[in-house]
Amino acid sequence: TKDVTSQKFAEQRLITNARISQILSESDSLEEACEAVLKTLCDYFDSDVGEIWLGEEALSCVSFYARINPPSLEKFRAVALDLKLSPGEGLPGYVWKTRKPVWLEDIHNDTPFMRSGPGRELGLESGFGLPIFSRGRCRGAIVLFSKEKVIPDNSLRVMMSSIGHKLGQFIERVEQQEMNEHLASVIEASHDAVASADLDDIIRSWNKGAESLFGYTAEEAIGSPVSIIVPKRAFAARNRRIDRIKNGENIEPFETTRLTKSGEIIHVSLSFSPVHDARGHLIAVAAIARDITKRKVAEQQLKVRIQQLQAISDIGIMALVSS
Repeated sequence: TKDVTSQKFAEQRLITNARISQILSESDSLEEACEAVLKTLCDYFDSDVGEIWLGEEALSCVSFYARINPPSLEKFRAVALDLKLSPGEGLPGYVWKTRKPVWLEDIHNDTPFMRSGPGRELGLESGFGLPIFSRGRCRGAIVLFSKEKVIPDNSLRVMMSSIGHKLGQFIERVEQQEMNEHLASVIEASHDAVASADLDDIIRSWNKGAESLFGYTAEEAIGSPVSIIVPKRAFAARNRRIDRIKNGENIEPFETTRLTKSGEIIHVSLSFSPVHDARGHLIAVAAIARDITKRKVAEQQLKVRIQQLQAISDIGIMALVSS
């Protein structure tokens, strides 16, 4: 039996914690981070196999690491990668359901373990799992297996819980980054003009739709004041709407006028929306503009035509009366 409670491991725990923090701060992808975290944990605990399981309705093994490579390893790996675990199923599912670290001194006789056959062929004896938390939700589990029995202590439990939260925060950051990148690609591909300005009325983003509508390139627009596209007579109304957004109000889409680089006044359908930072503070206002000048011109032409027809009608009626 391997005793990991002795004082000599205290320094290694600090180093391991620091190493994992470094991994999560420097990794560019979830795959890269998970593999490095598992390697670090397996090295520290002298574990032979490590896995990370994540999911929403069912858990899947998203990362697998092994320090050993006997012929039976591939079978154990294949089973892991093929499993879909519901809450309570297997060691990962049990951790996911209970939201607590789980230690199995004998994986072959403890209920939560589902892979006793392949695990026995691999010579695994003990295992433990810890939950991965993100925004208060348990997102999955980290599980480690060893050929020797491990005796845990409370300091190890605290350390592992901390690592689970750190990994959860990293997952949250990666998901947010992916969402932002997807949103950015959607905005960039939009035919509508999409731009944003900070609270000092300086333009901070500008897509190709905005380039096409207003005539300014992104290089010309970003860093410039919004006054380059807002006619003087429309500025007061624009500022009143921005003040309402700062006060937490929602602004319904509206129609107004804007100014192009060539000096042309155009009619646009415009919507404003707030942009917040990670702490919920308002940092900018985004705008989506669609050119409705042709529609407005057509409406005006129709209005003039109706007035002309009305005038002709009135003349006809007067002629009849006078005759």
